[in-house]
Amino acid sequence: MLQSVRKGLWITRFNYTRPVHPLKVIVTGTTRDGTFLIENGELARPVKNLRFTQGYLDALSRVEMIGREAKTSLGYVGAEHVRR
Repeated sequence: MLQSVRKGLWITRFNYTRPVHPLKVIVTGTTRDGTFLIENGELARPVKNLRFTQGYLDALSRVEMIGREAKTSLGYVGAEHVRR
């Protein structure tokens, strides 16, 4: 997959992800522990961590490829913001 990317970002981990608008599934957060520029299918250089605000549905609507391996990550999922 990496070799097919002309220009993009390789993000190894998201951090401090929080809901902005739960009904629209919009979240904000930062990258952490390794964010790299991809140029012509190769990791070109590290870049500074960044903050993002993104809708999950919008992001997933543009997925073109996905790998075979699945990884489950346990941790904070915004439970304190859910009304009961």
